[in-house]
Order: sequence, then structure tokens, then C-alpha cells
Amino acid sequence: MKEELIKYIELKIRYYRFEAVEKIGDLRAKLLVDILILFLFACLLLFLGFTTAVVLNAVFDSTYLGYVVVTLVLLFSVLILVWKRKTIISKINQNYLENNIPS
Repeated sequence: MKEELIKYIELKIRYYRFEAVEKIGDLRAKLLVDILILFLFACLLLFLGFTTAVVLNAVFDSTYLGYVVVTLVLLFSVLILVWKRKTIISKINQNYLENNIPS
């Protein structure tokens, strides 16, 4: 009986180790995909900004005014996000909790 209990405890420890390794693997995969998506989105935003600036340069018949306008739009966007960050984070957390925690 004692040997079976020891064997059972050892198997439980191995089981929890495998579970931990599996969860770490899932977390690493999700993190890698999120980083890749973030990188691609940053590239898209970069090239979209350059394209918009070049088009605005043609519209304004200027060599730099389009870049100034795009920079100001991005600057104001960042300032608004920084200003509202607590509200945005709380809404994201509340939405996550409502969708993932059973009541």
C-alpha cells in the first residue's frame, strides 16, 4: 500500500510537470504569434504613414507638409491614447473578465 501511494504521488508530480510544460508551450506560442502580429501591424502603419505623407505632399504641392500633417495626426493619436489609457485598460479587463470567468 505504501509503495502504491508513493508511486501515485510520483505519477501526480510527473503529470503536473507535463501540464506545466504544455501550458508554457501554449503561452510561448501565443506570445510569439502576438509579437509577429504586432510587428506586421507596425510595418503596415509605417508604410501607410509614408504613403499618406507622400500623397499629401502631392496634394499640398510641398516637399514636407504631408509629413508634418501625418506626424501631427499620429502625435495626437498617441496623446489621446495616453490620456485615455486607464479607461481603455479597464474596459479591456472588464470585457476579458465577462467573457472568461463563469458566473
